[in-house]
Amino acid sequence: MKSTAGLSFEQEFMLRVFGEQVKNLSLQETQHYLLEILSQSMVKEKIQMLDIPPHNVYNVDQTNCYYSMEARFTLAKRGSKTVSVKGADSSNRCTIMLGCSLSGK
Repeated sequence: MKSTAGLSFEQEFMLRVFGEQVKNLSLQETQHYLLEILSQSMVKEKIQMLDIPPHNVYNVDQTNCYYSMEARFTLAKRGSKTVSVKGADSSNRCTIMLGCSLSGK
């Protein structure tokens, strides 16, 4: 690796770690990874700059939870012309919101 004059010990270490993590990635994957790291770094700096306590910083996400399983078989009278079956696109679902604070509590 070339000289990294002007970098702190921590910055030099992070640069080496980053180099190891991306050496087997494509250019596009490396760029995406770098942008993600820089974005996270900016958020961390902003939190520190504003002196926000870790228990007041949250990450949340939502996902669907289907509470009615798809039918693998149906029950109907022999000779029935129609059999009603609900599929995965039915509205038997709810939204779950998961979250965690920066402090982990």
